[in-house]
Amino acid sequence: MGRALNAVSLPRNVMSNAAGFVVSAAIAFAMAPFLIRTLGHARYGAWAVIGELTGYYGLLDLGMRGAVTILGARYLAQSRNDRVRELISSAFWFLGTIATVGFTVMLVVVFGVWRPAESSSISPHEFLPALIIMAFLVAAGLPLDVFAGILNSARRMDIPNALELAGRVVSALGIWLVVLIGGGLVGMSAVLMVVKLAVWLACGYLALRVVEGISLRPAWASKERLRELASFGSKTAVINCARIVTDRTDLIIVGLLFGVRWVVFYSIARLLIEYTISMIGSLTLAFTAHFAHLHAGDRQEELCRLLSAGTRICACLSLAAVAILLSFGGPFIGLWVGPEFITGPWTMRTDVVLVLLLIGFTPRLAQSLAWQLILASQKIGGLTTAIVAESIVKLGLLLLIRSAYGLAGVAITSVVPMLVTSLLVIPRQVLRVSGLTPAQYLRCFERPAIVGVVVLTVGILLTLVWPPTSWAVLVLDVALTGMVAILGLVALGLTADERRRIWELWRAVSMKFA
Repeated sequence: MGRALNAVSLPRNVMSNAAGFVVSAAIAFAMAPFLIRTLGHARYGAWAVIGELTGYYGLLDLGMRGAVTILGARYLAQSRNDRVRELISSAFWFLGTIATVGFTVMLVVVFGVWRPAESSSISPHEFLPALIIMAFLVAAGLPLDVFAGILNSARRMDIPNALELAGRVVSALGIWLVVLIGGGLVGMSAVLMVVKLAVWLACGYLALRVVEGISLRPAWASKERLRELASFGSKTAVINCARIVTDRTDLIIVGLLFGVRWVVFYSIARLLIEYTISMIGSLTLAFTAHFAHLHAGDRQEELCRLLSAGTRICACLSLAAVAILLSFGGPFIGLWVGPEFITGPWTMRTDVVLVLLLIGFTPRLAQSLAWQLILASQKIGGLTTAIVAESIVKLGLLLLIRSAYGLAGVAITSVVPMLVTSLLVIPRQVLRVSGLTPAQYLRCFERPAIVGVVVLTVGILLTLVWPPTSWAVLVLDVALTGMVAILGLVALGLTADERRRIWELWRAVSMKFA
């Protein structure tokens, strides 16, 4: 286990996260237009709705999967391997029981209670089996995701990342073949189930090999560990439930208000947002276990340095990515999935929805590292209250606006409460946990703001000089803007010492593989 906890684990985890993001983005770029054209708007919308519905199933973990990572990191930092073993066994068997009960109830509801209406565009005979397969997959993931959690605790996020990356490639190829031969939602779901189960089992095997002394024997399950998991997990579960309302109900609301055909128009904008979040997450998620180790060891000065440097770099990447999406999001959507997504009434256009969502998500993206620190500190009471209030405000706005402003109105109901949380609540929480002063925290965003403004200015100028009406021009415009973003990140986002250390790390990696 000593090798798992060495100093090089942070850049290794960041690089593995980044590789996973790049592969996922490439797969989405290739698969989304293919599936839309092959399945049609209605069936693709139904596939998106299945993803939304099964996402609710994940709430049954009661926040325990995230708690395994945080608590496991604390015990590993304290060399309490006996408690790590108890933690894993307790979480695995409790979540396995919850998953079994939840899936059974779901089957009773589907076969005994629910009577879906027939539709000319999507038949219940295709929709329901796909929904059941995906629900089973999510249920299986409740206990099996514990293995990835303990590897993350040991700061070996690169292992589940590598397995997940391979799984995404295989599942994308499988879905492509299934759709080509005329298969539908059921075949796509079956491919995902087989590949994901293989990934989880491989992750479990490697976790047992890497992290010393862990065991799934029921005898190691402990009431005390279960209480710890429940205490921290219950708060994160409330946050997850509220996040479902604020972030994950939009597609269902769009389907109910405007019809399933319009789900795809909204989902394309949200897909771009989600991949931007994943890109930033490829950096920030690697910090969670490190923050937990530093917090458990009462190494406050080192924690503040890591938070300040990480926030500055994360904010630079976030604001540059947002600037590029604001500049080229509309032309990209038009070339990617079709001009009908960026024409027509402004309230029903995908590019307008994208801009509105970017307004709400930008402060959250820039402070992504703050979220990880708050979770790692386990001081999440105030954050929980704020997220619940955010979800209540969103529901109130939905009841007020309804369908008056189309897809844009649905986006606005998410953006307004999100801005309040990100601009007022998160800074206050992170200052309390880290000990930074308001001025010190604000200075983390000075250089990123300059980078964001410069990148946005360059992007807008390029769209005016060379309108991106073809893929060749779009790629050229984005490449030039991206070069400006990289230069800004290197010159302003990094200090001289950070540039030197990154260069030394790059040389070490290059020599290793030379």
